Amino acid sequence: MFLFDPIHPVFSAIVETVAVRPRITIAELHEHLRKTSGMKVSVAHLYRIVTRMAENQILVKSHRQLSLNLMWVSYVEFIAGRAKRLHQHVVEYPLREGEKRVLEAHSLLDVEALWNHILVSLYGVTKEKQLYKYYSHAWWQLGRNAEEITFYKQLKERGVDCRWVFGCDTFLDEFGAKRVREVYEAVTTANPPFPRDGYNLNVYGEYIVECLLPEKIAKHFSFFFEKVKAAKEFDQELFLDIFSMRGKYKITVWRNPKQADVLRQKLRTYFERA
Repeated sequence: MFLFDPIHPVFSAIVETVAVRPRITIAELHEHLRKTSGMKVSVAHLYRIVTRMAENQILVKSHRQLSLNLMWVSYVEFIAGRAKRLHQHVVEYPLREGEKRVLEAHSLLDVEALWNHILVSLYGVTKEKQLYKYYSHAWWQLGRNAEEITFYKQLKERGVDCRWVFGCDTFLDEFGAKRVREVYEAVTTANPPFPRDGYNLNVYGEYIVECLLPEKIAKHFSFFFEKVKAAKEFDQELFLDIFSMRGKYKITVWRNPKQADVLRQKLRTYFERA
């Protein structure tokens, strides 16, 4: 039998009971738990648990009756929906040489999560310690959060060296590159080896990971990077709205040693010049 929270069975039982019996009282909840699950929890202890759940906005108490907080339910639905979309694309590694897999995502938030999942998976199957990355614009660096930069710090601690090339040298591209330089090498260029808009590439050992952004998303980013000339002109909240825009994203994972070498060399030259 599955539990919502197997580590805290009383919490799980409360959520599952209130979900099907909204406006239940604590006394009724206590009696229901005793009869259906045999839980030996006192009314006083149950009251303390319910109070904490209300304080954490999981439950709503009104006129001595309990209901689930619909904002919390919506958040659980959001997490479950994203997990379902991402995990249906689970790829078993290592791929056969020449094998290519195409994964789908519906927003940049999903792309970020899926991309990191791929890199962690590849770390487990490749002995390569150098990861080359190309982004047309430094969009990720301007929208990143603390958890994501920690991901790359952990890669560095594991001995993986990342090198980033950004395909434009606008004010915002350089601003984003400076953030990368907190951890890794990064360069901006006015003469990129790949498309200047909407293209993202990782080369990791024998593997190539690519994502071409939907045209409307690439245009939104281009507008920001072309128009913003100073930090005071950058509206980050408006910029972050792009990350939740719906679109058809395709991420390609390809194991091709020869092509990986060709792509890696194109990016490596930018660091040999430095």
